[in-house]
Amino acid sequence: EIQKEAFEYCSYLTEVNFGKNIKKIDYLAFGNCSRIEKVSTTATVDEWAQIDFYEPSAAIEPSSSKTKIK
Repeated sequence: EIQKEAFEYCSYLTEVNFGKNIKKIDYLAFGNCSRIEKVSTTATVDEWAQIDFYEPSAAIEPSSSKTKIK
């Protein structure tokens, strides 16, 4: 589980890699992390779909057109 606001305002984050054991990403876990350019996971599509997102549309919000979610 990634706690509420765990990485909020971490301006140094440019890449996030989620393992397959993530079960929950809470509210604003990565809020205002404006430099994230790449998000990746080792989970399958089905495993990723099982993650409990507090607010799915804002859990990982691309801050620019350069952001890629793989």
